[in-house]
Amino acid sequence: MAAPTTTSPRPRSRPRDPSGPAGQYGFTFDRSGIRVPAIAISPWIPERTVITGQYRHASLIRTLRERWSLGAPFTARDAIAPSLAPVLSAQTPRAPQDWPEVTAQPVPPFDQALLPTGKPLTTLQRAASSRSSPWARTSATPCPTCPATHR
Repeated sequence: MAAPTTTSPRPRSRPRDPSGPAGQYGFTFDRSGIRVPAIAISPWIPERTVITGQYRHASLIRTLRERWSLGAPFTARDAIAPSLAPVLSAQTPRAPQDWPEVTAQPVPPFDQALLPTGKPLTTLQRAASSRSSPWARTSATPCPTCPATHR
C-alpha cells in the first residue's frame, strides 16, 4: 500500500520590500519558491556535514559581501537572506590530502530518440523558452523558432 501524500503550504518568508507594490496576480514575494537543493564544498566545512536549514539564493551574495567587506546590501533580498557563514564552521581548513579523490564521470552521448517530437510544450517549458528565446535571438547563438503547434 502506498504512503499517503500530503501537500504542505510553502513557508512564509519576509517580502523583499514590504512597502513595495504587489507583483503579477497580487504576488507580494512573501512565500518561498520551489526548493532547490545545493551542495556546498569547502575545506572550511567539516567532513560529512549535512545542513537542513533554509537558505536563499541571495544567501551566497550576503555571505560573500560580508566576508570581503563589500559594503551595504545590494538589494533588500540579500539584506534579509541568512548568511552561509555558520556553515563554514571549521576552525582551520581541512588539508588537501584529506580531501576526497574525485573522478569525473563521462557524459553519455546525446540521444535524439529520448526527445519527444510532436508533443506540445508543457507550461514550464513554454515559460522557460519565452524567457530565453529573445536573449538567444540577440546573441550569436542559433535559435530555432518554435512551430505554432508548440505554443
